[in-house]
Amino acid sequence: MLRLLASVNLTAVGAALIFRADTRLVESVCALPIQTEAAELERQQRLQRALVRHDAALIAQLVGGDLASALRPATYGPGINPRAAAKAVFADDLVLAAVIDAGRRPSPFVGLPSLQALRDLPGFTPQAGGSGVASFTVPFRWPGDARPEATASFSINAREDHPRIGSGLSVYAHLPGFLDEPLAARIAQSLNVREGEGFFGPRFAGAWCVTVFGSSFSVGFVSFVPSAWVDSDAPTRLHVEMSQRMARVAQSFSPAST
Repeated sequence: MLRLLASVNLTAVGAALIFRADTRLVESVCALPIQTEAAELERQQRLQRALVRHDAALIAQLVGGDLASALRPATYGPGINPRAAAKAVFADDLVLAAVIDAGRRPSPFVGLPSLQALRDLPGFTPQAGGSGVASFTVPFRWPGDARPEATASFSINAREDHPRIGSGLSVYAHLPGFLDEPLAARIAQSLNVREGEGFFGPRFAGAWCVTVFGSSFSVGFVSFVPSAWVDSDAPTRLHVEMSQRMARVAQSFSPAST
């Protein structure tokens, strides 16, 4: 199950699928700061609910199972009546449709001055991308890693479309080293649980997953801002969030914290 969720989370938009061993349930978790505006909170909720219905159907198909009958009550509230649930589903699907429609057009994030300004910040790697892409390296060591210059990396990319909803602004992070897939999936699951508990900071709009390098695997983080939600400050915010996240994750693996 963890390997399956790690694969599905590779195309996360703003939420992570987490397996709860005690209840044997899969949860979709997207935590935003307390001060998040009501309008942003609502659109995130609607988009994530629409996407999680797709994810649930996909997972059920892959494991040869059926959708839980409690999916709708768990998503919309245990006391919701069928008519209200149908209206909520329709409203959520309208948000998803609008996001996909905007995603058919070129990303409005490409030409943002705030994205280009990231190229002047410490850690920027010029060889990693051109206009619309800003990539960075950050110090990162696994326990017992003797390499003095070991680094992780992340990129903020307005050039590459999301495979499910089209254009926008994406973040891809990769922890260093090559792992076997089961171990990478366990680490990704652990990081998603910790993110959901606020361990790495106040914002968790993304997912830890397993990334593939040939026949080897690593642990990565993905997040995505749809073109429909263009925000001129998004590149700056994502850079700050990812820099802080990677530092805290690296610290969590240090011998002093274990």
